Amino acid sequence: MPSNISWAQQKYKLLATPLVALLALSGCLPENEDELEDNQTEEYTLRAFVENLNDSGMVLQNNSGDNTSPDENGNVTFPTKLKDGSDYNVTILTQPSSQLCSVKPDTGSGEIDGADVSDVRIECKDLYTLRAFVENLKGSGMVLQNNNGDNTSPDVRGNVTFPSKLIDGSFYDVTILTQPSSPAQDCSVNTGTGSGNINGADVSEIWMVCTDLVTADMTINDQSPAANAEHVALDEEISLTFSANVNASTVSEQTILVSSPEGSVNGTFAVNGTQVVFTPDNPLQSLAEYQVSVTTTVEDVDGNSLGENFTFDFDTTIDTSKWYRLTNRTLGENKSLDTSNPDYRCFMGDNGNFTGQYWRFVPSNTQGYYLMFSRFAGEREGLEGGSPDSACLFTGFADKGNPFSGQMWKISSEGDNYFRMKNLNLQSTHSLGVTTIPTLLSTDTNSEAQQWMFSEIGDIDNVSLNQFVYVSGIGYDYGAANAIPNIDITNAPSDADFGRWAMLSQNTSSYKVMAIKRGTNDTLYEFVYNASTEDYERSSKTYKITDIPAEANTSSIAMLHSDVGEHLYMLDKSDLALHQFLNTAGNDDFVYGGNGAFKKIDITGGPSDVDWSRWAMLHDGGKYRFYTMKQGSNDTFYQFVYNSASGDYEYGFGGAITSLTITGIPVLTDLQSFTMLHDGDKYRLYMLSR
Repeated sequence: MPSNISWAQQKYKLLATPLVALLALSGCLPENEDELEDNQTEEYTLRAFVENLNDSGMVLQNNSGDNTSPDENGNVTFPTKLKDGSDYNVTILTQPSSQLCSVKPDTGSGEIDGADVSDVRIECKDLYTLRAFVENLKGSGMVLQNNNGDNTSPDVRGNVTFPSKLIDGSFYDVTILTQPSSPAQDCSVNTGTGSGNINGADVSEIWMVCTDLVTADMTINDQSPAANAEHVALDEEISLTFSANVNASTVSEQTILVSSPEGSVNGTFAVNGTQVVFTPDNPLQSLAEYQVSVTTTVEDVDGNSLGENFTFDFDTTIDTSKWYRLTNRTLGENKSLDTSNPDYRCFMGDNGNFTGQYWRFVPSNTQGYYLMFSRFAGEREGLEGGSPDSACLFTGFADKGNPFSGQMWKISSEGDNYFRMKNLNLQSTHSLGVTTIPTLLSTDTNSEAQQWMFSEIGDIDNVSLNQFVYVSGIGYDYGAANAIPNIDITNAPSDADFGRWAMLSQNTSSYKVMAIKRGTNDTLYEFVYNASTEDYERSSKTYKITDIPAEANTSSIAMLHSDVGEHLYMLDKSDLALHQFLNTAGNDDFVYGGNGAFKKIDITGGPSDVDWSRWAMLHDGGKYRFYTMKQGSNDTFYQFVYNSASGDYEYGFGGAITSLTITGIPVLTDLQSFTMLHDGDKYRLYMLSR
């Protein structure tokens, strides 16, 4: 036996010989002796222990893998066993949420040496929170540090919590990296509170105090309009009040910028002591968001500049002198909010030159709310939304000075030049939108369908009249008897209310149109027919209506001419009666009951379906006649004649034709109102053209 081979090794070889022969026969013999020895190597378990573990979430690794976590007692057994002689290296992949742990030196790595490893030791220490409080903090932008790092800022109440927790016994040193500004302040850490060592508990006694800095920088103490103001008037000036007298040479359109969605706004500046006033060259754009930006290059007379840039926004009101087209974001710009007879419900119509698509807004008696009128219906009817999910419609005013809440609308910006319209009745839950028709929709749904664009129509073409002449056996026929079918009314003021208008004629060479001035009940504009231009042209005269009784309905008028003078009439609010005003030659007033005229005249008889909102009068030299449209009809109206014996207008009196018709009405006709006259030759009826 060789001297370097032990008896145990020799015995092993003797016993292995038959086995080797057998494996050789079966093809399973290892290639060498080392492979045979490797197959016989045992595997061993790697264990660790975590001291002072009192939180969850810890993950350990061996050799950058074989992840495992300790049990509740801190014991760790790695899932993969290791062969004898292999290396191990235990590390911490994830710390517990409220502790800081480390592998003890000389325990975490080594080589398996024929036995399990159980002496890996990990030690955990509790983490503690560092808090502070900043007293009298007013400014913003303050930054604190601990140990020259771990930057953080106090909340608005001055409370501070540093993001990194500290282990027991560690040192902390709280300092101020950045002082607060706006307003500028000087803050300091109270002596004896800012540094120390963690002693088994959170630290909360760090205290800082801030004092306001006295600065020579200018400030802006006041401005008009106010920041985020709504419904600002279009002629509003922009005023800024500074803390010191302003150096006028530092004020310009480059240092104080006023801008609208269309760009910079040009204007002039006036400096008076501490106040700067900007007056735009042109009225502000309606329903627009404006921004005012003041730069720090503005200085006072001592050379001190504005401490920081100053910016504020405001929204303008709608221009109540303009007409607007309303389109909906969902349907696009080719459909407009429209209304027409017979039921005055809203619809979305194809864009066109239709007065039902021309809208005006008049301030109501509630701040920020407007009454909405279409040119088609005039000011006697207002857009109303009465109940949720119902279509909007036009309704008359019981009293325009005290309208229904559903007739008062607020316009609020939605951005991108779109606006939302809510009425006072349902303002908290619904706004005007579109499904298939304009409807009051819940504000919780389909927001784009509730967004409207307001486009100024600009100067509307001259108002014009469609003329109808009475033909026996036919009725009032459009353009009959060689009458001019359509006649313009020129140079009408923008506030001429052609929802309240009338006509009269003294003879075949004297014709007048009269219209009430919008916003009043007692002022009339006069338009006189010019045979050479075939237009009604604005005259220089205006008339006053005096002593209007409280019970008179001022939403419509009628007129006629007699030998005594010119008569104007208003219906009574509750009785079927007329109030009469008279203007005699040489006077500019229509006087209630003037020259001994009856002040109040009753209207008697008549069918039940009389439409009292559409009426007219005339005098044909022999009889005084009163007419009203039939409800639900645009081509049939009723006739009443004055009975001097009873002093009333009586339905069909004296054998008068009780029901008359209108034929050949053009498509573009405003069917809401009509007027009539007799020129000594023919009976004529007029309707406004759309």
